[in-house]
Amino acid sequence: MPEPDMIVAVRTYLNLVEAPPTSSEARLSALAEALDRLAFAYHHIAETELHYEVPDRHHNDAGAIHRAMGRQFPELGFYAVAGSKEIGALSTTGDAIDDLVDIADELQQVLWLWDNKSSQSASNQFRAGYRFHWGRHLQNLRGHLHAHLYEP
Repeated sequence: MPEPDMIVAVRTYLNLVEAPPTSSEARLSALAEALDRLAFAYHHIAETELHYEVPDRHHNDAGAIHRAMGRQFPELGFYAVAGSKEIGALSTTGDAIDDLVDIADELQQVLWLWDNKSSQSASNQFRAGYRFHWGRHLQNLRGHLHAHLYEP
């Protein structure tokens, strides 16, 4: 039985950030597509309870992961982010590498739940994470990538 789009999108993103293409344009294009797939998958999951489970898994050194991700995507860094939905709100600074790491961490939890608990637990985690945390990272990062890829 084929895996659902959500899990395919999760695996695609995690595989990409672990071993991205070597050329900058291919790397950024593949990342943009992987983020689009995640957003698309979110919109095609049935409504579920929105709660996080805390998977029983080992956490790695966040600083080391951040540095490694920075080496994987050297063209990415800080960028401006709208601070609020209110017009005239001050912008803040986003960190693309932190976005990549946060998204990867949450998606690893989804995959762990898929492999070790249930498809329902994984779907709950995916939906709740998108709504309450990593979805904002994805949207902000996607805009930053668009600027890298298409704006002079």
